Amino acid sequence: MTTTRIYSDAEREAIFKYIFSRETKHKIKKLCESPVDIYVGKRLKKIRKSLGVSQDELGSLVGVTSQQIQKYETGYNRISASRLYEFSQIFKKPISDFYKDYEVDKYYYNFIGRQEKELREIENTRNKELIELVRHFNRVKDHNLRQKIIELIKAIFPIQNNRVYD
Repeated sequence: MTTTRIYSDAEREAIFKYIFSRETKHKIKKLCESPVDIYVGKRLKKIRKSLGVSQDELGSLVGVTSQQIQKYETGYNRISASRLYEFSQIFKKPISDFYKDYEVDKYYYNFIGRQEKELREIENTRNKELIELVRHFNRVKDHNLRQKIIELIKAIFPIQNNRVYD
């Protein structure tokens, strides 16, 4: 048998105030933030400070308040892709600088992310292979033979919904 506790009006009011207080909302919101959002916000702050730009100045450049900049920097508000692009243009920094040295939080995400270095290595390998393929293809002078090579490649790997085959 379970017992139901009956709260007095004063206790209910105190519980209500606690749940909906600004402090508690902030704590609850913090639990919902993505580690990458927090990291990008911290990087924004570091870049902004290293260039000697105030929150007010940055806010006026992108049309938001300094409080909004502060929310971005703490990770309380997520920075949209277009806003991140604006920041990169203002600071004359590549967008990748906002993710520099980010380590994937394996406990937060349900996957193991590839690190930036590994992704670049894969891309570089593919680019080298593509350059080599084009170089050899360009050495084929016979137009008909070139068309046959293209047909062969299409027959081996048919393009379905623009899917890239690994």
